[in-house]
Amino acid sequence: MRRKLVLQQISEEETIKKEGLTLDYDEIARKGSMTREEVLISKWYGIYNSRKPGDHMARIVNPGGKLSSVQIRAIAEMAEKYCLFEVVSFTTRQSVQLHKLQLEDLSSFLRDIKAAGLSTMHGCGDVNRNVAVCPWASECQHRLFDVRPYAEESARVFAASRDLDNLPRKFKITYSGCSAGCAQPYINCFSGIAVLKKMPDGTSREGFKIVIGGGMGWQPFVAQELYAFVPAEKVVALARAVGILFRDYGDRHIRKYARLKFVVKRLGIDKCRELLEKIYVKEGLDHSEFEVSPIEQNAKPVPDRPLLDPEPRDDKGLAIQRIMIPKGELPAKHLRRIAELSELYGDKFVYSTNRQNLELHGVRPDKLSELRKEIQQIGFNTEGFDGLQDAVSCVGCTYCPLAVTFTHLMFDDIQSILNSEKYAPIRDRVLVNITGCPNSCSPYYITDIGLRGMRIRENVGSVEGYQVRVGGTQEQFGQVLGEYKADDCDRVIDTILDTFLQYTQAHPEFKGALSDYVHEHGLALFKKAVDGLGLHYETAVNPMEYSVYEGQGETKKDFRNIAKDVPCQEACPAKTNIPEYIRLISEGDMDGAHRINQECNVMPSLLGRICTRPCEDECRHNWTNTLGPVRICHLKRSSADHKSKASEPLEPYNEDSGKKVAVIGGGPAGLAAARELK
Repeated sequence: MRRKLVLQQISEEETIKKEGLTLDYDEIARKGSMTREEVLISKWYGIYNSRKPGDHMARIVNPGGKLSSVQIRAIAEMAEKYCLFEVVSFTTRQSVQLHKLQLEDLSSFLRDIKAAGLSTMHGCGDVNRNVAVCPWASECQHRLFDVRPYAEESARVFAASRDLDNLPRKFKITYSGCSAGCAQPYINCFSGIAVLKKMPDGTSREGFKIVIGGGMGWQPFVAQELYAFVPAEKVVALARAVGILFRDYGDRHIRKYARLKFVVKRLGIDKCRELLEKIYVKEGLDHSEFEVSPIEQNAKPVPDRPLLDPEPRDDKGLAIQRIMIPKGELPAKHLRRIAELSELYGDKFVYSTNRQNLELHGVRPDKLSELRKEIQQIGFNTEGFDGLQDAVSCVGCTYCPLAVTFTHLMFDDIQSILNSEKYAPIRDRVLVNITGCPNSCSPYYITDIGLRGMRIRENVGSVEGYQVRVGGTQEQFGQVLGEYKADDCDRVIDTILDTFLQYTQAHPEFKGALSDYVHEHGLALFKKAVDGLGLHYETAVNPMEYSVYEGQGETKKDFRNIAKDVPCQEACPAKTNIPEYIRLISEGDMDGAHRINQECNVMPSLLGRICTRPCEDECRHNWTNTLGPVRICHLKRSSADHKSKASEPLEPYNEDSGKKVAVIGGGPAGLAAARELK
């Protein structure tokens, strides 16, 4: 694909998207590589670049995590045909992922996917992603009504809406069947939580409480309530309207702010509601029955964690059999066997969950024992779900180019702790999530013990580490306990669990989860226990401290050191003192920052708009951060636009020589020469 060089007032990704979202994978295979632009647009086709050059990941879209046994067989066959490891992965959004795909196979793979009645379209990219639901949406004893059809219809509508193919960034929808929120509504862009409104005649009307603007990542937000009641038959149209709101008001200039959660934060929930009402008119959506004020419900209490039920049954008395999938991945041959078991014992479907496990529904209770033996024969557990043994891990450095830690190794390292009989009394009170970077694909903010991958900088190099949060829920994120080297995390987790176990034994009246304790009492008890481990690290000075000049470089060695320590300045053709003017901007001194830019740049304001930004490619912020480089060029422009007074000429470096020079030409080069001579 081709790109035009234009004045860039939007993010680079937006510039690329404006040139079109169509790719030819046959042509890509013939030339043997993807351009940077093609890598971005491939996400719309459900294709991601992987950590190892030449490897790719494909994400199959399956709303609500439901796949027929025929589709499961097709996925297993494609894993064996196209994936080097012949492994299938399941995500926390109930999607299927295939890793280690090769570039030359992508066009054939996509044709096979279509022939199997499946799709990867909109598996990734700035679109509505896979729509998630409660794992037991159609079967749970606590559901108010079946929300799965609304998830499937939402997926269909968004997939068919060409006007929503280019959102500012990804958009995530979930539906929950009761107030327990097993579909994790408060960390998603748009979520419907089933309610039964009590009518004047005592009957009930099905509908949804709607919350919007939740999300994880580098800055997490709890979703805010948009409506207390929306009639069930209008919820899909409302979801589309919120998608339009996001499309029109999302940030397309700075990508890290391009999520609906920042729209809700910036505008406020009341303003969002006001803007939506204008969208309803254009969409022909009657919102007269949408209610903002609390409603009276016909709903019975539900447990905090319904998924802890060890023997779940549906309304007909048929059983749900769960299959624990460690790290969310399994060999294709085992997946094929699970498809066979769904036909022999279940309803001929396989269901994936947001804890990366699989389920078979519609099992006759008298066949459960026989089915469990079959599952155990292929190496999977059939108990211990939604508790301490049911840990979740993203793929980490095994596949992901953004990850900074090997989460799968951490998962393996702590298994002896999570499965220890010592912790049997608290197994159903603690959940553990492990993620390899701030993007939080395994949502570590909302779990009892959450580990987020990071690098701990030593005096020479850095080592894998994790930020550990404790006490998280959807509506109150976990608190930071500390940052620890990966080799020490098993001791930290062991200490947390020991401390919580001792507390529950000393206070048998306390029946809550670890998160309940933290919300009530804080982290002091756990901090004291972990401090007793004596985990103190000698770490290097924060690299930002090296970005302040301590004198002027004079020798060749001085300049070599500066080039190494301040790579952005070395990459700048004008050798601008970038760290210093960024420091002044951070202190609010725009005049000082602009003056530093004047020293090396003839027209800082203009250059801040047209520079090709070679400094940003070398920015050291990329070394340990997943948010991209510092926006150095934007900051140059910002200092020029926000200085308090007009630019003044710099003081001359040398005394007046008394001589005159004529400069021929008044372009940038001539202006620069004249200024330097003066």
